[in-house]
Amino acid sequence: MSKVSYNTISNSAIHIPDECIADLTVLLTKLGAEKYLEDNILNIPQGIIGHIETNSLRISIEPSIDYFSCQDYLRLIKPTENLSKSNDGFLDMQESTSLSRYIINEFYKSLRSEIKTGLPRRYLVRENYSNYATGNIDYIKSYKRISLNEDPAFVTSTAELSTSFSILKVIKAAYNKACKYQDNLIDYAIISALSNIEIPHTCNNLLDLPTHFSRNELGLSYTYDLAKIIIRNMDSVSKKSDYEMSLLINANIIFEDFLLSLLTSLFPQDNFEGKAECIITDGDKELTSFADIIFHGSHTVVIDAKNKRYLPSPSNSDYYQMFSYLDSYKVKTAILVYPHYENADPKVVTPKGTPRLQIYMVPLSIKPTDHGLSREHFEHFKLQMEKLLRFG
Repeated sequence: MSKVSYNTISNSAIHIPDECIADLTVLLTKLGAEKYLEDNILNIPQGIIGHIETNSLRISIEPSIDYFSCQDYLRLIKPTENLSKSNDGFLDMQESTSLSRYIINEFYKSLRSEIKTGLPRRYLVRENYSNYATGNIDYIKSYKRISLNEDPAFVTSTAELSTSFSILKVIKAAYNKACKYQDNLIDYAIISALSNIEIPHTCNNLLDLPTHFSRNELGLSYTYDLAKIIIRNMDSVSKKSDYEMSLLINANIIFEDFLLSLLTSLFPQDNFEGKAECIITDGDKELTSFADIIFHGSHTVVIDAKNKRYLPSPSNSDYYQMFSYLDSYKVKTAILVYPHYENADPKVVTPKGTPRLQIYMVPLSIKPTDHGLSREHFEHFKLQMEKLLRFG
Protein backbone atom coordinates (compact mmCIF):
# COMPACT_ATOMS: atom_id res chain seq x y z
CA MET A 1 0.00 0.00 0.00
CA SER A 2 1.39 3.43 -0.93
CA LYS A 3 1.87 5.92 1.88
CA VAL A 4 -0.21 9.04 2.37
CA SER A 5 2.23 11.96 2.07
CA TYR A 6 2.01 15.56 3.24
CA ASN A 7 4.42 18.49 2.96
CA THR A 8 3.57 21.19 5.47
CA ILE A 9 5.05 23.83 7.80
CA SER A 10 5.06 24.42 11.54
CA ASN A 11 2.03 26.25 12.96
CA SER A 12 -0.38 24.36 10.69
CA ALA A 13 -3.00 21.62 10.88
CA ILE A 14 -3.49 18.44 8.82
CA HIS A 15 -6.46 16.08 8.52
CA ILE A 16 -5.28 12.48 9.04
CA PRO A 17 -7.19 9.62 7.34
CA ASP A 18 -8.77 7.05 9.65
CA GLU A 19 -6.50 4.23 8.42
CA CYS A 20 -3.38 6.18 9.53
CA ILE A 21 -4.56 7.12 13.03
CA ALA A 22 -3.53 3.98 14.97
CA ASP A 23 0.17 3.99 13.98
CA LEU A 24 0.39 7.77 14.26
CA THR A 25 -1.03 7.68 17.79
CA VAL A 26 1.58 5.11 18.85
CA LEU A 27 4.41 7.15 17.31
CA LEU A 28 3.32 10.49 18.78
CA THR A 29 3.01 8.89 22.21
CA LYS A 30 6.62 7.68 21.94
CA LEU A 31 7.69 11.19 20.98
CA GLY A 32 5.71 12.81 23.82
CA ALA A 33 3.62 14.65 21.23
CA GLU A 34 0.29 12.86 21.55
CA LYS A 35 -1.36 16.18 22.52
CA TYR A 36 -0.82 17.39 18.94
CA LEU A 37 -3.48 14.93 17.67
CA GLU A 38 -7.14 15.77 18.31
CA ASP A 39 -9.53 13.30 16.68
CA ASN A 40 -8.31 13.30 13.06
CA ILE A 41 -6.57 16.69 13.18
CA LEU A 42 -2.80 16.91 13.67
CA ASN A 43 -2.01 20.38 15.05
CA ILE A 44 1.66 21.28 14.52
CA PRO A 45 2.74 24.06 16.94
CA GLN A 46 4.88 27.04 15.95
CA GLY A 47 8.57 26.07 15.81
CA ILE A 48 8.06 22.30 15.56
CA ILE A 49 9.92 20.91 12.52
CA GLY A 50 11.10 17.51 11.24
CA HIS A 51 9.35 14.52 9.71
CA ILE A 52 6.94 11.76 10.67
CA GLU A 53 6.87 8.31 9.10
CA THR A 54 4.69 5.30 9.84
CA ASN A 55 3.72 2.25 7.79
CA SER A 56 0.99 4.25 6.05
CA LEU A 57 1.95 7.91 6.50
CA ARG A 58 4.78 10.33 5.71
CA ILE A 59 4.73 13.99 6.82
CA SER A 60 7.50 16.51 6.17
CA ILE A 61 7.37 19.62 8.39
CA GLU A 62 9.47 22.61 7.31
CA PRO A 63 9.93 25.90 9.24
CA SER A 64 7.15 28.48 8.87
CA ILE A 65 9.84 31.03 7.90
CA ASP A 66 9.97 30.13 4.22
CA TYR A 67 13.62 31.00 3.58
CA PHE A 68 14.79 28.35 6.06
CA SER A 69 14.85 24.56 5.96
CA CYS A 70 15.09 22.02 8.78
CA GLN A 71 18.80 21.68 7.96
CA ASP A 72 19.38 25.38 8.69
CA TYR A 73 18.33 24.80 12.30
CA LEU A 74 20.09 21.46 12.71
CA ARG A 75 23.36 23.11 11.68
CA LEU A 76 23.12 25.22 14.83
CA ILE A 77 23.59 22.22 17.12
CA LYS A 78 27.32 22.05 16.41
CA PRO A 79 29.25 23.55 19.38
CA THR A 80 30.06 27.16 18.45
CA GLU A 81 33.53 26.91 20.02
CA ASN A 82 34.46 24.70 17.05
CA LEU A 83 33.43 27.27 14.43
CA SER A 84 36.92 28.65 13.95
CA LYS A 85 38.40 25.16 13.61
CA SER A 86 36.01 23.26 11.40
CA ASN A 87 33.18 23.59 8.90
CA ASP A 88 32.07 19.97 8.97
CA GLY A 89 29.12 18.32 10.67
CA PHE A 90 25.80 20.16 10.83
CA LEU A 91 27.46 23.41 9.80
CA ASP A 92 27.84 22.05 6.27
CA MET A 93 25.13 19.39 5.89
CA GLN A 94 23.39 19.19 2.52
CA GLU A 95 19.72 20.05 1.96
CA SER A 96 19.03 16.57 0.55
CA THR A 97 20.38 14.81 3.65
CA SER A 98 18.06 12.51 5.58
CA LEU A 99 17.70 14.33 8.89
CA SER A 100 17.29 11.40 11.27
CA ARG A 101 19.95 9.26 9.61
CA TYR A 102 22.37 12.17 9.61
CA ILE A 103 21.84 12.74 13.34
CA ILE A 104 22.36 9.07 14.13
CA ASN A 105 25.47 8.83 11.94
CA GLU A 106 26.93 12.01 13.48
CA PHE A 107 26.19 10.64 16.95
CA TYR A 108 27.86 7.31 16.09
CA LYS A 109 30.98 8.98 14.64
CA SER A 110 31.28 11.38 17.56
CA LEU A 111 30.83 8.60 20.13
CA ARG A 112 33.45 6.46 18.38
CA SER A 113 35.87 9.40 18.52
CA GLU A 114 35.24 9.95 22.24
CA ILE A 115 35.83 6.28 23.04
CA LYS A 116 39.10 6.31 21.09
CA THR A 117 40.42 9.16 23.25
CA GLY A 118 38.95 7.62 26.44
CA LEU A 119 35.72 8.39 28.25
CA PRO A 120 36.09 10.90 31.11
CA ARG A 121 35.52 9.94 34.74
CA ARG A 122 34.02 12.11 37.44
CA TYR A 123 33.71 11.86 41.19
CA LEU A 124 30.49 10.31 42.42
CA VAL A 125 29.45 10.47 46.06
CA ARG A 126 27.97 7.24 47.40
CA GLU A 127 26.12 6.82 50.69
CA ASN A 128 27.09 3.99 53.03
CA TYR A 129 25.44 2.76 56.22
CA SER A 130 27.45 1.71 59.27
CA ASN A 131 27.15 0.98 62.97
CA TYR A 132 30.25 3.08 63.62
CA ALA A 133 30.73 6.86 63.55
CA THR A 134 33.78 7.00 61.28
CA GLY A 135 34.63 8.77 58.01
CA ASN A 136 32.52 11.46 56.36
CA ILE A 137 29.38 11.37 58.50
CA ASP A 138 26.09 12.96 57.44
CA TYR A 139 25.07 14.10 60.92
CA ILE A 140 21.55 15.17 60.01
CA LYS A 141 20.60 11.87 58.36
CA SER A 142 22.42 9.89 61.05
CA TYR A 143 20.60 11.74 63.89
CA LYS A 144 17.28 11.05 62.16
CA ARG A 145 18.07 7.32 61.85
CA ILE A 146 19.16 7.16 65.50
CA SER A 147 15.91 8.90 66.57
CA LEU A 148 13.89 6.34 64.61
CA ASN A 149 15.96 3.42 65.94
CA GLU A 150 16.99 2.46 62.42
CA ASP A 151 19.89 0.07 62.01
CA PRO A 152 22.62 0.70 60.87
CA ALA A 153 22.39 4.16 62.39
CA PHE A 154 25.24 6.12 60.80
CA VAL A 155 25.21 7.48 57.25
CA THR A 156 28.67 8.03 55.76
CA SER A 157 29.78 9.00 52.26
CA THR A 158 32.63 8.11 49.95
CA ALA A 159 33.71 9.76 46.68
CA GLU A 160 35.09 7.69 43.83
CA LEU A 161 35.97 8.27 40.18
CA SER A 162 33.47 6.65 37.85
CA THR A 163 32.19 6.76 34.27
CA SER A 164 28.65 6.06 35.42
CA PHE A 165 27.52 9.71 35.66
CA SER A 166 24.41 11.28 34.13
CA ILE A 167 25.97 12.55 30.87
CA LEU A 168 27.33 9.13 29.90
CA LYS A 169 24.12 7.44 31.04
CA VAL A 170 22.18 9.60 28.56
CA ILE A 171 24.70 8.82 25.81
CA LYS A 172 24.47 5.07 26.45
CA ALA A 173 20.66 5.20 26.48
CA ALA A 174 20.70 7.01 23.12
CA TYR A 175 23.13 4.46 21.65
CA ASN A 176 20.94 1.55 22.81
CA LYS A 177 17.89 3.21 21.28
CA ALA A 178 19.63 3.84 17.93
CA CYS A 179 20.87 0.22 17.78
CA LYS A 180 17.32 -0.98 18.40
CA TYR A 181 16.31 0.39 14.99
CA GLN A 182 19.61 0.18 13.07
CA ASP A 183 21.54 -3.08 13.43
CA ASN A 184 24.52 -1.67 11.51
CA LEU A 185 25.34 0.59 14.48
CA ILE A 186 26.22 -2.32 16.76
CA ASP A 187 29.89 -1.80 17.59
CA TYR A 188 31.60 -4.01 20.17
CA ALA A 189 34.23 -1.36 20.97
CA ILE A 190 31.42 1.02 21.98
CA ILE A 191 29.50 -1.70 23.81
CA SER A 192 32.61 -2.64 25.80
CA ALA A 193 33.45 0.98 26.68
CA LEU A 194 29.88 1.62 27.92
CA SER A 195 29.43 -1.73 29.67
CA ASN A 196 30.01 -0.46 33.22
CA ILE A 197 27.54 2.41 32.86
CA GLU A 198 24.19 1.68 34.50
CA ILE A 199 21.17 3.41 32.96
CA PRO A 200 17.71 3.74 34.52
CA HIS A 201 14.53 2.46 32.88
CA THR A 202 13.77 6.01 31.72
CA CYS A 203 16.20 8.88 31.19
CA ASN A 204 13.68 11.74 31.35
CA ASN A 205 14.90 12.89 34.78
CA LEU A 206 18.54 12.74 33.66
CA LEU A 207 17.85 14.99 30.67
CA ASP A 208 16.81 17.84 32.95
CA LEU A 209 19.89 17.71 35.18
CA PRO A 210 22.38 20.60 34.86
CA THR A 211 25.50 19.68 32.89
CA HIS A 212 29.01 21.07 32.73
CA PHE A 213 31.67 20.45 30.10
CA SER A 214 35.27 21.59 30.34
CA ARG A 215 37.10 23.23 27.43
CA ASN A 216 38.57 19.90 26.35
CA GLU A 217 35.17 18.18 26.33
CA LEU A 218 33.62 19.89 23.29
CA GLY A 219 33.32 16.54 21.50
CA LEU A 220 31.56 15.04 24.51
CA SER A 221 29.21 18.04 24.61
CA TYR A 222 28.34 17.50 20.93
CA THR A 223 27.75 13.78 21.48
CA TYR A 224 25.51 14.60 24.45
CA ASP A 225 23.42 17.13 22.47
CA LEU A 226 22.84 14.55 19.74
CA ALA A 227 22.01 11.91 22.38
CA LYS A 228 19.31 14.18 23.83
CA ILE A 229 17.74 14.58 20.38
CA ILE A 230 17.72 10.80 19.82
CA ILE A 231 16.07 10.17 23.20
CA ARG A 232 13.59 13.05 23.23
CA ASN A 233 12.81 13.71 19.60
CA MET A 234 13.36 10.53 17.54
CA ASP A 235 11.49 7.24 17.40
CA SER A 236 9.83 4.73 15.10
CA VAL A 237 6.93 2.31 14.94
CA SER A 238 8.96 -0.20 12.94
CA LYS A 239 12.18 -2.16 13.39
CA LYS A 240 12.98 -2.48 9.69
CA SER A 241 16.66 -1.78 9.03
CA ASP A 242 15.86 0.60 6.16
CA TYR A 243 13.12 2.43 8.05
CA GLU A 244 13.33 6.17 8.64
CA MET A 245 13.16 7.16 12.31
CA SER A 246 10.72 10.02 12.82
CA LEU A 247 12.03 13.32 14.13
CA LEU A 248 10.21 16.22 15.81
CA ILE A 249 12.29 19.06 17.22
CA ASN A 250 11.57 22.54 18.55
CA ALA A 251 13.41 25.06 16.35
CA ASN A 252 12.62 27.83 18.86
CA ILE A 253 14.71 26.14 21.56
CA ILE A 254 17.54 25.33 19.13
CA PHE A 255 17.75 28.99 18.08
CA GLU A 256 17.65 30.23 21.69
CA ASP A 257 20.37 27.83 22.81
CA PHE A 258 22.53 28.65 19.80
CA LEU A 259 22.25 32.41 20.37
CA LEU A 260 23.45 32.10 23.97
CA SER A 261 26.27 29.77 22.92
CA LEU A 262 27.26 32.05 20.04
CA LEU A 263 27.35 35.20 22.20
CA THR A 264 29.44 33.38 24.81
CA SER A 265 31.82 32.28 22.06
CA LEU A 266 32.07 35.68 20.34
CA PHE A 267 32.48 37.60 23.61
CA PRO A 268 34.39 35.19 25.90
CA GLN A 269 35.36 37.92 28.41
CA ASP A 270 31.76 39.02 29.01
CA ASN A 271 29.03 37.62 31.23
CA PHE A 272 25.82 36.34 29.62
CA GLU A 273 23.14 34.75 31.80
CA GLY A 274 20.52 32.45 30.26
CA LYS A 275 16.90 32.31 31.48
CA ALA A 276 17.40 35.02 34.11
CA GLU A 277 14.51 35.07 36.59
CA CYS A 278 12.93 38.33 37.74
CA ILE A 279 10.01 38.72 40.20
CA ILE A 280 7.63 41.26 38.64
CA THR A 281 4.87 41.59 41.28
CA ASP A 282 4.57 42.51 44.95
CA GLY A 283 2.21 41.10 47.55
CA ASP A 284 0.81 37.61 47.93
CA LYS A 285 0.57 36.82 44.20
CA GLU A 286 4.15 36.35 43.00
CA LEU A 287 4.71 36.38 39.23
CA THR A 288 8.07 35.83 37.61
CA SER A 289 9.55 36.74 34.25
CA PHE A 290 12.32 34.87 32.39
CA ALA A 291 14.36 36.74 29.80
CA ASP A 292 16.19 34.50 27.33
CA ILE A 293 19.55 36.20 27.97
CA ILE A 294 20.85 38.97 30.24
CA PHE A 295 24.14 40.71 29.42
CA HIS A 296 25.97 41.93 32.52
CA GLY A 297 28.52 44.56 31.52
CA SER A 298 29.08 48.28 32.06
CA HIS A 299 25.30 48.37 31.81
CA THR A 300 22.73 45.58 31.71
CA VAL A 301 21.03 44.55 28.46
CA VAL A 302 18.07 42.20 27.95
CA ILE A 303 18.35 39.94 24.88
CA ASP A 304 15.49 37.85 23.52
CA ALA A 305 15.66 35.24 20.73
CA LYS A 306 12.69 35.48 18.36
CA ASN A 307 12.35 32.60 15.93
CA LYS A 308 10.19 34.70 13.61
CA ARG A 309 10.49 36.45 10.27
CA TYR A 310 12.62 39.61 10.42
CA LEU A 311 10.22 42.47 9.58
CA PRO A 312 10.52 46.30 9.50
CA SER A 313 9.02 46.52 13.00
CA PRO A 314 8.32 44.10 15.87
CA SER A 315 4.89 42.60 16.42
CA ASN A 316 2.74 44.18 19.11
CA SER A 317 3.27 41.19 21.41
CA ASP A 318 7.07 41.31 20.99
CA TYR A 319 7.12 45.06 21.61
CA TYR A 320 5.03 44.84 24.78
CA GLN A 321 7.12 41.91 26.04
CA MET A 322 10.37 43.84 25.61
CA PHE A 323 8.90 47.02 27.09
CA SER A 324 7.88 44.94 30.10
CA TYR A 325 11.46 43.56 30.34
CA LEU A 326 12.88 47.10 30.30
CA ASP A 327 10.78 47.95 33.32
CA SER A 328 11.09 44.63 35.17
CA TYR A 329 14.87 44.31 34.85
CA LYS A 330 15.42 48.09 35.27
CA VAL A 331 17.45 48.41 32.06
CA LYS A 332 17.54 50.93 29.20
CA THR A 333 18.36 48.59 26.30
CA ALA A 334 16.56 45.51 24.99
CA ILE A 335 17.55 43.52 21.91
CA LEU A 336 15.37 41.22 19.82
CA VAL A 337 17.45 38.80 17.72
CA TYR A 338 15.82 37.22 14.66
CA PRO A 339 17.16 34.43 12.40
CA HIS A 340 17.79 35.78 8.90
CA TYR A 341 19.14 34.68 5.53
CA GLU A 342 21.68 37.51 5.08
CA ASN A 343 23.63 40.11 7.03
CA ALA A 344 21.71 43.32 7.71
CA ASP A 345 21.93 46.26 10.07
CA PRO A 346 19.82 46.56 13.25
CA LYS A 347 16.65 48.61 13.51
CA VAL A 348 15.75 50.67 16.55
CA VAL A 349 12.34 51.26 18.14
CA THR A 350 12.07 54.10 20.68
CA PRO A 351 9.03 53.92 22.99
CA LYS A 352 7.06 57.18 22.75
CA GLY A 353 7.70 59.55 25.66
CA THR A 354 10.71 57.54 26.90
CA PRO A 355 13.62 58.35 24.55
CA ARG A 356 16.14 56.96 27.05
CA LEU A 357 14.74 53.45 26.41
CA GLN A 358 15.78 51.62 23.25
CA ILE A 359 14.50 48.38 21.70
CA TYR A 360 16.69 47.03 18.91
CA MET A 361 15.86 44.43 16.25
CA VAL A 362 19.01 42.57 15.19
CA PRO A 363 19.09 39.99 12.34
CA LEU A 364 21.38 36.97 12.72
CA SER A 365 22.24 35.23 9.45
CA ILE A 366 22.08 31.45 9.90
CA LYS A 367 22.13 30.65 6.16
CA PRO A 368 25.51 29.13 5.25
CA THR A 369 27.77 30.70 2.63
CA ASP A 370 30.27 28.87 0.44
CA HIS A 371 32.44 28.54 3.54
CA GLY A 372 29.72 27.14 5.76
CA LEU A 373 28.95 28.72 9.13
CA SER A 374 32.50 29.56 10.12
CA ARG A 375 33.36 32.09 12.80
CA GLU A 376 33.93 34.66 10.03
CA HIS A 377 30.31 34.17 8.94
CA PHE A 378 29.18 35.84 12.18
CA GLU A 379 31.62 38.76 12.07
CA HIS A 380 28.96 41.26 10.96
CA PHE A 381 26.62 40.16 13.76
CA LYS A 382 29.48 40.44 16.26
CA LEU A 383 30.27 44.03 15.23
CA GLN A 384 26.63 45.10 15.47
CA MET A 385 26.10 43.43 18.84
CA GLU A 386 29.31 44.87 20.25
CA LYS A 387 28.09 48.42 19.57
CA LEU A 388 24.78 47.75 21.28
CA LEU A 389 26.26 45.90 24.26
CA ARG A 390 28.92 48.54 24.93
CA PHE A 391 27.02 51.73 24.18
CA GLY A 392 23.30 50.81 24.03
